[in-house]
Amino acid sequence: MRALEILGATAFTAALYWICRQAQRRIGLSALHPLLISVVVGGTLFWFLPPAWLDAYDRGSRPMLWMLGPATAALALPFYRQRAFLAEHPRAAVLAALSGCASTVAVVWGLGTLIGLPPPLMRAASLKSVTLPVALGLAQVTHTEPGITTVCVFTSGLVGIAIGPVLL
Repeated sequence: MRALEILGATAFTAALYWICRQAQRRIGLSALHPLLISVVVGGTLFWFLPPAWLDAYDRGSRPMLWMLGPATAALALPFYRQRAFLAEHPRAAVLAALSGCASTVAVVWGLGTLIGLPPPLMRAASLKSVTLPVALGLAQVTHTEPGITTVCVFTSGLVGIAIGPVLL
């Protein structure tokens, strides 16, 4: 991995996000979330560019992907700060976690069976409601294709950030 690839990938990602953020501010529609639009635009651009460009971007973006681990660990900070409250209500906390997991799996497998999705895709989609590093770890345990798992987690997150504000 060369420094120029890292610099190029970082600059491309930041510039694309900034452009999409400016477009969302002008249009004012929350469904046009810059993360969603930048993934669509970036994916479309790389579709038309030579494969070597995507390979270079992939190599250059590895440091950004590595930072997902510490960012995920930082998500635990609010739970740590509320540990006294969680300790006072252990049944409610465990029930909330278990019911969230069970409902996600039930919806994925129910809808997946209804529309005829293959089991490997349903296994990957069942991991959609966790962060990417956690989903990739679980993908190893469940013998699920990491690429499909990544797409399911990203799609779930992108759809959530695009339509969540409208629903709330």
